[in-house]
Amino acid sequence: MDQQLAAHIVIDGYNLLYRLDGVFGARFEEGHPRQRAREELIARLTLLSRRFTQLHIDLWFDSRTAANETITERLRVHYSGGKGKNRADHRMVRMLREISTENTALLFVVSDDITLRSRCRALGVQIVECEDFNPWIDHTLPPYQPA
Repeated sequence: MDQQLAAHIVIDGYNLLYRLDGVFGARFEEGHPRQRAREELIARLTLLSRRFTQLHIDLWFDSRTAANETITERLRVHYSGGKGKNRADHRMVRMLREISTENTALLFVVSDDITLRSRCRALGVQIVECEDFNPWIDHTLPPYQPA
């Protein structure tokens, strides 16, 4: 893990998509965020990772099959695999625990899931509510200009 990272954000993907249904709802399929909604979120996070070069992003989704995909050098998408509820949540907490011991970057989790937030807070991770994260992935914002 790069010791020079300024911030590391771990995102509860489906939680974010459901909570920002006003943003992503048009891409839901049969009332649920599936491939089209995930692709839109990944596209927005790709832009964010390119705007802020000191930001590392890990996006997590519950899924039956485990998989990892590197989108950019600083954006990875993870599919939890396994059975049962909150599969991605458990993997996210495990990842944050590992990151917190090997990295000095500021750690954030984006989720409105109360249980996940409590577990992350116990690790010293900063909590970002989904609605508060929306401006970071809003395509209507002007391009970032460093001071």
